[in-house]
Amino acid sequence: MKIEMPEDPISPFGDGLAVATDDDPFDIQIHISDSTWLSLIPESEPLVVAMAKAAMLHSDVGVAGLLMRSTELSVELADDARVAALNMAFRGKAGSTNVLSFPAFEGDELEPTLQTLPAEMPVGLGDLILASGVVEREAQAQGKTLADHVSHLVVHGVLHCLGYDHMNEDEAEEMEALERRILGGFGISDPYQDHRDQKNSAAIKGRTP
Repeated sequence: MKIEMPEDPISPFGDGLAVATDDDPFDIQIHISDSTWLSLIPESEPLVVAMAKAAMLHSDVGVAGLLMRSTELSVELADDARVAALNMAFRGKAGSTNVLSFPAFEGDELEPTLQTLPAEMPVGLGDLILASGVVEREAQAQGKTLADHVSHLVVHGVLHCLGYDHMNEDEAEEMEALERRILGGFGISDPYQDHRDQKNSAAIKGRTP
């Protein structure tokens, strides 16, 4: 089913930058296969929808063409076991992870595809799946609210589906900067601050006096 935006068109969890409204072309399909999510974040569906749409709207690809057509994305809120099985099946890695992205397009294929497809043709971006246990444990360990951590993971996962990656330092800097900008608009603090502090501290310690 299609999940409608909450009445507040800014953010269901505080003030921030405007996101898409009910009449936008984005169709975000939410499937909750682990009911634990409903106790962890009772309004998990509108939160996920809001953050996914924000990522689409504020990415270069989104600005370039997603607003001109119907765009579809599937998100599953699952348990650790399901994500672990998919992680092994598709990535050959044991154990669960916080979020898996399954982009419908490889690398930078999406943008040229949007330029050639007829405007009336819907485009599917792919699928995201989040693991309840891993996400909850990470939020606690990092001293974040669960809603803020999920918001970051959804934005991160959607950007992967839009062709962003972090395989090298330049790609990582571009992707992280966009994540910070999107999340900051919702009043969510920089999720990479601790990592940057650690890098800066290591660099300072490594300098020759």
